[in-house]
Amino acid sequence: MFKAASIISFIILSLASNAVAENLYISEPNVKSQALGYGTKSCASFLKEAESTRNQNLPYYQGYFTTWTTGFLAGYNTFNKGHINDILENTDINAAMMWIEDYCKKHYEANYTSAVVVFISHRLEDNPKTFFSRD
Repeated sequence: MFKAASIISFIILSLASNAVAENLYISEPNVKSQALGYGTKSCASFLKEAESTRNQNLPYYQGYFTTWTTGFLAGYNTFNKGHINDILENTDINAAMMWIEDYCKKHYEANYTSAVVVFISHRLEDNPKTFFSRD
């Protein structure tokens, strides 16, 4: 299982590209971190964009949340270099976005960053041999 400190440290690295900040709690109630931009929005906001994207017959990857998520996951891969491989190994961003959408439908009021962190946790728990090095 991954460590909350690694996720929180990664979140801090992903902040530089956005301008709007909001405090949020991730994993452990006494561990405070910060996310910016689309990461501060709710799952409800994401679901609205996902529906709008579908109504325009656009693929997920053209949405702002997808752009933010791609950067977040790329930062996670970079930060954890030597500890995990590509978090999207054997899948793609569209599959990730569908998983996050399903999560958000069940957790409508959740913070979007939390949904992406849960996705990462899910990938790590389902594929520990793929994602953790055995050095």
